[in-house]
Amino acid sequence: MGPLDLTASVGHGGVLVVSLVIGFLFGFILEAAGFGDSRKLAGQFYFTDLTVLKVMFTSIIVAAVLIGLASSLGLLNLDGIFVNPTHLGPGIIGGVVMGVGFIVGGYCPGTSLVSMATGKIDGMFFVLGVSIGIFAFGESVGSLGEWWLTSGDLGRFTLPELFGLSYGVTLLLVVLMALAMFAGFSALRTALYKPKESSNMRLQGAGALALVGAAVLTIILGQPTLDQKYEHMSAKYQKTLKERAVHLDPAELLGLMNDNLVALRIFDSRKESDWNVFHLRGAERVDLDTIASQKERIKAMPANGVIVVVDNDETQALVGWKRLIALGATNVYLLEGGLNNWLMAYGKASEHGHGHGSTQAGEAGPKKLKTVPKGALGFSFALALGQHHPASNPDPHHVPKRAFTKKVKLISKKTLSGGCG
Repeated sequence: MGPLDLTASVGHGGVLVVSLVIGFLFGFILEAAGFGDSRKLAGQFYFTDLTVLKVMFTSIIVAAVLIGLASSLGLLNLDGIFVNPTHLGPGIIGGVVMGVGFIVGGYCPGTSLVSMATGKIDGMFFVLGVSIGIFAFGESVGSLGEWWLTSGDLGRFTLPELFGLSYGVTLLLVVLMALAMFAGFSALRTALYKPKESSNMRLQGAGALALVGAAVLTIILGQPTLDQKYEHMSAKYQKTLKERAVHLDPAELLGLMNDNLVALRIFDSRKESDWNVFHLRGAERVDLDTIASQKERIKAMPANGVIVVVDNDETQALVGWKRLIALGATNVYLLEGGLNNWLMAYGKASEHGHGHGSTQAGEAGPKKLKTVPKGALGFSFALALGQHHPASNPDPHHVPKRAFTKKVKLISKKTLSGGCG
């Protein structure tokens, strides 16, 4: 299931070759479409030439439709695709600056490189101007403060989230909007300049119908659930789960809870009644049915962030782990044996008063039940103390040492982003 990790497949050298080939083909297509000519590019602002509008918007909606269909068919995980964060203030100012530069110079950064590569003098001067602008911004950005990074920060914000619509419906509306723009601007150009009618109207109509039909098909198919997404990508993680490479021993989790260099988040997947009786210090109860709502927080995790899913045993924790993986999370683990195993290891901390900040030090430890149904808490407590029970965060210096194999390996999520063509 995509997106694919090219580095893992073809290595760094292979990625360089693929990038060069794609870059060459992209530049070739831009030149073939006439985008190496500043007059053609500037013509869209005067309605004399709509090639840029039609080519670029056609590329956008075709790509959007193919991405939507690939996601509906389980070939692509939308949550694994990098989306540039939305910063309204800097985005608006940057758009105005680039728009003015586009009108005055007749190029955007990508097309100026194409023009320069074909020996056009105006393209060379435009690239020189872009380079000077980049240098000037880099040298002065320190005096601008943080507003250009934080102003109007909406994170990974998309149109379906903005309008509260499904991906398929949003996709259909975008396609219809693009087609309306094509028709409207073409009518305006005809009214202003009375050019000859295009001879390929039938082909354009067929393409428009195909795009609308594909968007409607995306609505009919819908988007896969997190469980369905994981099912499509499960082969990648079969070995990991078989070797229990993401199952943390209680001792390793206790170490993470007391490690200031790790940004730890503990997701407790249990029902509220069990949570109220006992849970780990600093944990947060997460409903697995609505875990998709955690997407933005998960994607904002720092490089040293680790998520550990806990359950009474491992049943629901494994479900949560799979759904987090489907959401594109990295550094996700689950507690080996669940909280029942944790209490087997550290339940007696209460008897000796070895909990951090415990208000019940010296109370009798939890009692192990003789029969425990699958997924149930295997201990009974005299009081429902939640995270205030000494065993919720025992002092690592006053509990028996446990031999374990360290599992946590911090992995930074790689994101690739592009710019203007």
